[in-house]
Amino acid sequence: MRLDRGRVIQASYFLLRVVSGLLFLQAGGLKLFGWFGGMPPEMPFRLFSEIGLAGVLEFFGGTLILLGLFTRPTAFILSGEMAVAYWQAHAPRGDWPIENQGEPAVLFCFIFLYLAARGGGEWSLDALTQNRKKEKAVMGKTETAGREISATRLLDAPRDLVWKTFTEPVHIAQWWGPDGFTNTIHHMDVRTGGAWNFIMHGPDGRDYENKIIYVEVVRPERLVWDHLSGPPFRVTVNFKEEGSKTRLGYTMVFPSAEVRDKTVKSYNAVEGLNQTLGRLAAYLEKMP
Repeated sequence: MRLDRGRVIQASYFLLRVVSGLLFLQAGGLKLFGWFGGMPPEMPFRLFSEIGLAGVLEFFGGTLILLGLFTRPTAFILSGEMAVAYWQAHAPRGDWPIENQGEPAVLFCFIFLYLAARGGGEWSLDALTQNRKKEKAVMGKTETAGREISATRLLDAPRDLVWKTFTEPVHIAQWWGPDGFTNTIHHMDVRTGGAWNFIMHGPDGRDYENKIIYVEVVRPERLVWDHLSGPPFRVTVNFKEEGSKTRLGYTMVFPSAEVRDKTVKSYNAVEGLNQTLGRLAAYLEKMP
């Protein structure tokens, strides 16, 4: 069984963010409300004080980190708070964190600095918000001149069979992508509003996460989906019968001509599409 490295990294980062946020909001809840074990008597709660401000930052900031909402600015602020806390409250007690009991402050400082650099990750409210913005960007325009990449291919296979190769994971994993690419399909729900999540493994060892939402599914004539991860674009695939063969029309529409041109330059998208359809044709020839 192949270990999905991208999925493991994604899950590990999610756990790091959630656990860090949960522990941090507990510290704030203790200072503000006496939750999670009570308030030490030598540190009574006063809102308009350094300890009160720390409680507000820790409770509400930790909650935002836990949810993955406004992760970058929140984590940057909390990292600064931990740096200040260390130099004010711990450093005067000794030269080393193990001596001055500042290990948690140092650890949280650098964890939050990492979160500020990386963001909320794929499993966060930040990612959900960004995906919706990308979807609106793709769907918001009707004029497509200069924003398209398209190709047609006459496939020597009946339409129902070609439809299956696009809509069943067992088939699409075998041919999807340019030459040399392989695929790991995590989830494929081919219906209007359904999602298709997968990773493309490049021949150079790089992994490319893909998230797709189906906009229109008309079996066996038409598929429309929005590609939300990486460069956003909308794909329309038309399946037209020509005797015992199928005329496939494949069109990608980008939010702007600039995004289209950048995608062509960065990913060699035109040649990549042609190679992908070539792999589809070769796969169909091998099918019974």
